[in-house]
Amino acid sequence: MNSVTAYLGLGSNLGPRERSLQNAVDSIQMNGCRVVRCSSVFETEPWGANPDQPLFLNAVVEIRTNEALIDLMKRLQTIEQAMGREGRSSNEPRVIDIDVLLFGESVFRNGRVSVPHPRMELRRFVLEPLAELAPNFIHPVLHQPVSRLLHQCPDTKRVVRTSFHLQVTSNIHGDS
Repeated sequence: MNSVTAYLGLGSNLGPRERSLQNAVDSIQMNGCRVVRCSSVFETEPWGANPDQPLFLNAVVEIRTNEALIDLMKRLQTIEQAMGREGRSSNEPRVIDIDVLLFGESVFRNGRVSVPHPRMELRRFVLEPLAELAPNFIHPVLHQPVSRLLHQCPDTKRVVRTSFHLQVTSNIHGDS
């Protein structure tokens, strides 16, 4: 398979959130992907049906991978589990959440997997960091650039840039 640029959303609202995000970046890089760059880290209000939980830290990472989408998703779930993520229920507190937001220009849907990530255009905590890295990327279903999706986003939840920065360590990736 040819190398694909993908964007991954990272989130954490339990335990040492900064360390969890950095450990996720390191693990992604050591497990077959080249992390190209990371967005700023944002502190965000919980989104969805369970707003009564700790604030999240969210970021987006741009990766290059030779893996097929399903293989990448399995690898990311393995990383989540190794970091202490229990189950896959949404809207619950979690040590780490790693979502494939975009996988090149691919559109993929089956019973469990949807790429582009469903409802990302409704989530400011996804669009703010994604727009930092890829403002001109055209959403393959909505056919609009990420910057426009952010501008039109109806989400009014608080999304605040923090002073914490994720580090990309060179030469530890498994991708060439």
